[in-house]
Amino acid sequence: MARFPIKINLIVQHQRVSDFCLFSFSLDSNMAYFHGPWFVTPKELTNPDPSALFYRQECFLSTISDSNPLLSVVGKCSVLEMEEYQRQRATQYGETDVYVCESVYDESKRVVRVMAPEGLKK
Repeated sequence: MARFPIKINLIVQHQRVSDFCLFSFSLDSNMAYFHGPWFVTPKELTNPDPSALFYRQECFLSTISDSNPLLSVVGKCSVLEMEEYQRQRATQYGETDVYVCESVYDESKRVVRVMAPEGLKK
């Protein structure tokens, strides 16, 4: 199995986005997979705070990551930290495909918390 680290944002059939993926190619089945963390949008949160306000294109870094076949990819997008979102935008993406992320969604506790200082970088 060969692993190629690249930075790419993908939208899969679950309508969640993955960032900083590792493509894994299995030689025996000729199937390609990507692995990475999930992002969730406010409408996907379980029991969100009714008084919480969200940016129009906000998403949250999930505590869940997994592998999925490349066949599940239905598009691509850009996920930026707040500083990048305010200052620069990739011109190859439409506005509906650019998201801002400044928080983490803990799937097991079902709470949104502030992202660690290193942000989206791992």
